[in-house]
Amino acid sequence: ALRINDLKPTDAADYSVKAENPLGEVESKPTHVKLDRSMGSQDEPVVTGLPDATMGRSEPLTGAPKQQESAPRIVSAPEEVVAGPGSKPEIVAEVAGTPTPELTWLKDGKPITDRDLRTGHVEIVDLPSDKPDTVKQALRINDLKPTDAADYSVKAENPLGEVESKPTHVKLDRSMGSQDEPVVTGLPDATMGRSEPLTGAPKQQESAPRIVSAPEEVVAGPGSKPEIVAEVAGTPTPELTWLKDGKPITDRDLRTGHVEIVDLPSDKPDTVKQALRINDL
Repeated sequence: ALRINDLKPTDAADYSVKAENPLGEVESKPTHVKLDRSMGSQDEPVVTGLPDATMGRSEPLTGAPKQQESAPRIVSAPEEVVAGPGSKPEIVAEVAGTPTPELTWLKDGKPITDRDLRTGHVEIVDLPSDKPDTVKQALRINDLKPTDAADYSVKAENPLGEVESKPTHVKLDRSMGSQDEPVVTGLPDATMGRSEPLTGAPKQQESAPRIVSAPEEVVAGPGSKPEIVAEVAGTPTPELTWLKDGKPITDRDLRTGHVEIVDLPSDKPDTVKQALRINDL
């Protein structure tokens, strides 16, 4: 938990948690912390948008995420694709999440636009998936050229959060012909050309981080000690970073004791539960 001791007006802000492991990263939607002067320091904070009342008094939020909903997570994406000039390599990615995530493909960190797609040199193709709540999509490059050699990634977003895959390195090998099958590494299944196991590649049971729960709003009185409790799933265990108005909360901030980060026990497998506590709002 992120714990704030002695809540003050300067603590009223948007807080979020970023989770990262070798398979990807995700950031929660912001939790709005508000100070209500009509409330006392001993009054229980009012928390909205949290599936379970782990923080103070919980009030259902109209349109709040249902428990069966989940932030996007990357199921699979290759690490590298090597193909010959004039070939048609594909980058196939699978993304899970409910509601269905919206996908955006990026080349060297910049979104691939409708204008790029209109030329026909690059295509985005929806593919069938045999996994529930999973979207499978391919980015296809027609007539591979040297300018296509780049890092490609896919960003997935739904109302509960967003996640971006690690980059797929597309390389052009002039020793390969246009009809040679692309060589793909780091993909759990061989959905793209010939797949070669990558040393140290993620095992199938591993997963990118996803936000299990985080409140939408916390309202508390001056001098109170509200907490923001977040649960994050992922294997390997994600590393968490708390942010205030988009900027990381540092060790220096924590040394004052006004803000605390507290690890909490979780009864869910592969899940980290942490609270940010503000002491004396």
